[in-house]
Order: sequence, then C-alpha cells, then structure tokens
Amino acid sequence: MQAQADTVGENATFFASGSFLVQIALAGSLSLLWGLINALQLLTHFPMVNVKWPENAMTYYSALYELANLDLVPTDMLEEKLNEEVGIDEEYE
Repeated sequence: MQAQADTVGENATFFASGSFLVQIALAGSLSLLWGLINALQLLTHFPMVNVKWPENAMTYYSALYELANLDLVPTDMLEEKLNEEVGIDEEYE
C-alpha cells in the first residue's frame, strides 16, 4: 500500500511541475499573441482616418481587414447551395 502511495505522490509531483512549466511557457506566447491581435486591430482602423490613402495601401488594408474579420473563404455560393438543398426561404431569414 505504501508503494502505491509513493508512486501516486511521485506522479502528482511530476504532473504538477510539468503543468507549471507549460503554464509559464504559454503565458509568454499568449502575451505575444495578444500583442499581435492589438496591432492587427490598430492597423485595420487606419483607413477610417480621414486621409487620402494611395491605392496600394487601400488594397493592403482591405486584405488585412478581411483577414482580421476571418472572411478568407467566400460563403455566398455556399449559402445559395444550402438554401437550394435545405429549402430555406429568404423571407424567413
């Protein structure tokens, strides 16, 4: 019985220390991810400033806006196909 208790205690210590190390590693990477999201949010709001932007900058910002809104895959054709298959009327949407 004592051998099983020692094994359980060693395993608990191992998993606790491993969890602690993973938590420290993820805390750093999550702060970097939060900084990336913050910078992306600031960049997507640049075109709202009342300034004339060159066409290449507007192309860049429109692509960045689609990326930030997760509009990477066009869903118009998918919605039409689903409406045909399922039979959802547009007046009920």
